[in-house]
Amino acid sequence: EAAPPGILVWLIASSAAVARLPDATLNCILFNSIWFALAALYIFITPRIFARAHHATIGIGVLALTALYWFAGSIAVAAQYHGCGSSNTCHVIQASAAFGFFLWAIFTGLAIMEGLAGRSYGSKTSRV
Repeated sequence: EAAPPGILVWLIASSAAVARLPDATLNCILFNSIWFALAALYIFITPRIFARAHHATIGIGVLALTALYWFAGSIAVAAQYHGCGSSNTCHVIQASAAFGFFLWAIFTGLAIMEGLAGRSYGSKTSRV
């Protein structure tokens, strides 16, 4: 599950020097990828190994925050290169924005499903 953010960081980093992508945008995407790894540990590993340390409400918050971070990062990338032309670098940047929006949609969906599951089964049961 860590492959899409890793691909995204590679895509951005491989074209950042050529495209002169601002450091703030690159740092945002890098932060999103690191945050994703930490969030994935809490959301997917903690309930199975350290069940007492996991709480569904915190899980919903982590998922929602991750979705927000990916949305903001994708907007930052898309805003920098919304009509940059037909160069290879431009296509890499556009693919990076698309991956970011895809991850935003995944985490938004997971947060909604987790919220509905918590509402149906009580706040102590996680269904992710």
